[in-house]
Amino acid sequence: MKIRVLSFLAFAAALPAASATAFQMGDATQTLCADGTNALCSTQPTDMNGHPPSIGYDPNTSEGGPQSFNQTFVDYFGWQAFVALNWPVDADGRPSTGRTIVTDTTSPRVWTTFKTKDDVFGTEKSALNGTDCATKKGSLKLFRTSKFGLSDFTEAFTPYPLIDRQGNFVLYDVRLNDTEVKYLLSNNLTTKTGQQAFGKAYDFPGGSGTQVGSIEIKSSWRIMTDKDDRSRYYTSPATIVVPAKYSETDQPMCIEAVVGLVGMHIMQKFSNPSLFSNFWSWSTFEHALNAPLADGAPVSPVNPRSTVTSLAPPACNRSPDPGDTTPYSFYNQACQSGTQNCPVNQPPKLQGSQTVYKWSASQPYASAYLTAGANGKYGTQVARCFALYPSALMVSKTFQAQLANSPWSNYMLVGAQWAANTTTGTGPFQKLSPFAAPLYLANTTSETYLQTGSLTDPNKGSGSCITCHNLGTDTANNPSNFSFLPGDAQ
Repeated sequence: MKIRVLSFLAFAAALPAASATAFQMGDATQTLCADGTNALCSTQPTDMNGHPPSIGYDPNTSEGGPQSFNQTFVDYFGWQAFVALNWPVDADGRPSTGRTIVTDTTSPRVWTTFKTKDDVFGTEKSALNGTDCATKKGSLKLFRTSKFGLSDFTEAFTPYPLIDRQGNFVLYDVRLNDTEVKYLLSNNLTTKTGQQAFGKAYDFPGGSGTQVGSIEIKSSWRIMTDKDDRSRYYTSPATIVVPAKYSETDQPMCIEAVVGLVGMHIMQKFSNPSLFSNFWSWSTFEHALNAPLADGAPVSPVNPRSTVTSLAPPACNRSPDPGDTTPYSFYNQACQSGTQNCPVNQPPKLQGSQTVYKWSASQPYASAYLTAGANGKYGTQVARCFALYPSALMVSKTFQAQLANSPWSNYMLVGAQWAANTTTGTGPFQKLSPFAAPLYLANTTSETYLQTGSLTDPNKGSGSCITCHNLGTDTANNPSNFSFLPGDAQ
């Protein structure tokens, strides 16, 4: 039996609607707004207080009502943050009071007022190797095809880029909110010298009451072409900077383009429940047209619907489905290599003696790395290795209904991860620390090749946000509280 995306969306429609809870600022809510009301709003959620977990409660993704702490609260927290961060801003940089996320789909968003990691750590000069391009007001400046590397056009923990259906590289943007920036600056943690002097583990501020905690945002973008339906995406003008090192002509490139949002990863620190707060919340969103589910894709543990019963990662394959005509951005079922269907989640190959991937002088910019088939050339073939758990589907359905008639209704919560230090349970997963729910969580646009990565050997790249980021240290090897960004200090 093949499980497809649409079957899960249909299942979500049968789930009961979430109910509201009594509200105090900073409480976890199952409402559209973090202020406890049932209307989309620009209020950033801060904490998940007011619903303490029952004694012995372990992280799991089972959906639940507004009693003790459960996955549904974390999913609402993630969606509330997604809406608030993508709320349009006025000229003063504050969330608009006259326009909404639905009525204004073109203005800069709240997150665009945050500093980039290059602003904070001074990494842009080294990343661009001296190349620069004039950027128009309101445009994104994009020059990474990696959310981690300084100058490599590659994905997280892997030396490979992601190529879309039209043959173009995906690009990434990384930002920090003021709370996190102030912590770094007040402790002199934006330079190698300051980090060496600090000499201890980081403890970024968590949110509480009206105070927003530390936030990191990593977004993924694909270049919009005439073949794409831009009305289905949040788009932005962008200046793409390609240093000479990454150009086929060995000349730097300044590309003016319109890019569409295909992924957003929101990492936010909260204070309550304190049992889970040190591990942050990890909400990852994708465009619904990114990629199909793999054949028989299971729900990730820990969930009563999961069929995964060991630490061995499940197989992740995708066979063509003649009944599925969805124009996925990162999958084309016509792709064949020789007589075989193109395998999924396999990186593009470098050409000859190349050591880096290079941009062509014109579109498709990744033309040298496309898979040649009988009927054309194809970008990276991607399949989602884990099905979405029911609570994420239910909460996405609630928000998507309110975002109807806007591009934002095409975005979905892939999952919201949280963790405790250990589990009180028994079984094959009890050795894992931190113990996260869901155990596996990856964004197909930024962790394409890590979706089933090891939970026990994260140094090779893990399919779990929390397990992977638990390795985070700064340049002086101080544990950096699940953030990799201090490792970029100069």
